[in-house]
Amino acid sequence: EKTFDTERIRAFLAELAIPYDVVDVDIAGAIEAQQDKSPCFTCAFFRRGAMNRYANEHGYNKIAYAHHNDDAVETFLMSLFWSGQLTTFTPVTYLDRMDLTVIRPLIYFRESETREAVQYHGFVPVPSPCPHDGHTTRQDAKELIARLESDVPDLYDHLAAAMRKGAVHDLWPAALTRKEMRETYFRYMGR
Repeated sequence: EKTFDTERIRAFLAELAIPYDVVDVDIAGAIEAQQDKSPCFTCAFFRRGAMNRYANEHGYNKIAYAHHNDDAVETFLMSLFWSGQLTTFTPVTYLDRMDLTVIRPLIYFRESETREAVQYHGFVPVPSPCPHDGHTTRQDAKELIARLESDVPDLYDHLAAAMRKGAVHDLWPAALTRKEMRETYFRYMGR
């Protein structure tokens, strides 16, 4: 089983006089209990829930996630392929039920740029402790983009541009439900 050693993070934050806390969440147990769902979905749901709860309990109104641009583009592609939607997360999201604002300060940086910056400052990226790391839908999306870029060199840039506000134009109207089709038919027939 992989472990996630947080000592380097704690020491680094101590040098900067930034408070540091670790919240234990039984994500493995939650994943086991949700066998019909993707382990990534369950993990993300419980991690976000724990962070949101911690923020509320301590009077914080903002949470910063470390999502980078590749995360957003991969999520955009995954949403299209696995849920039929053109959506991804945004740089700033207000969670009205929790009265929290989520910010993503690294969102305009590519994953490679964040790795280079970390290494430039003498750090080695901490490997993911996830037992599914490298075998996820996100990894599949990442590899698909890389594979398609050999034929379409601007693919990543086009995907990133497509998810910008106002990029989607002239899409088809939503499909009508059977009930809506029936009502439309009877209206048309004058019944």
